[in-house]
Amino acid sequence: HEYTFAGYAKVVNALARHLEIREADILAHDLGVSVAQELLAQQSESSFKFRSVAFMNGGLFTDVYRPRLIQRVLSQSPDWLGAFLSQRIGRKAVERPVVSLFGRDTKPSAELLDDFWSILNFKEGKAIAYRIGRLVFEKEKHQQRWHQAMRETKTPLCYICGPADPNSGRHMADRYRQHLPQSTVYLLSDTIGHWPQLEAPEEVLQ
Repeated sequence: HEYTFAGYAKVVNALARHLEIREADILAHDLGVSVAQELLAQQSESSFKFRSVAFMNGGLFTDVYRPRLIQRVLSQSPDWLGAFLSQRIGRKAVERPVVSLFGRDTKPSAELLDDFWSILNFKEGKAIAYRIGRLVFEKEKHQQRWHQAMRETKTPLCYICGPADPNSGRHMADRYRQHLPQSTVYLLSDTIGHWPQLEAPEEVLQ
């Protein structure tokens, strides 16, 4: 299966139709911020109205996004090598970069890491990690269209940011402010990393 942002947007719209959702507030994190950007770009064709979109710690702007080495190895290699590595990559090789994305005082518990590993391996999902990972580097060709949609939409937007995230933290918030000075950026506590909804759920809700 070829994973695409248009395909993800199609799934969201199909789910909204199935649940008879007419309008919604969107909270998008990580890969989801790019799906939300695609939804905004095709908003006129959407099956539901966007009341607002809150982006949270994701690669909205590829010029400042900082992917981890494991992302590059899995997703910028030839297909045969990506497939080979995805199937054989071990738990420690996955956990190290995951843990590094959390803030210094909010590291994941052993139970949460067990859950992450179980989810990754559900129905042999680890074997296709490289295919989904390739989307990180597919964003480049969508940037102009997505950023234009963000500037032109009448939907209220904001960016909720765990600033300690090395991938898409404070530097992404600064880039967001530069691109959308009229939009709101919420910086959470300085030590919150890539998963604010897990690291500081009360701050995120506030």
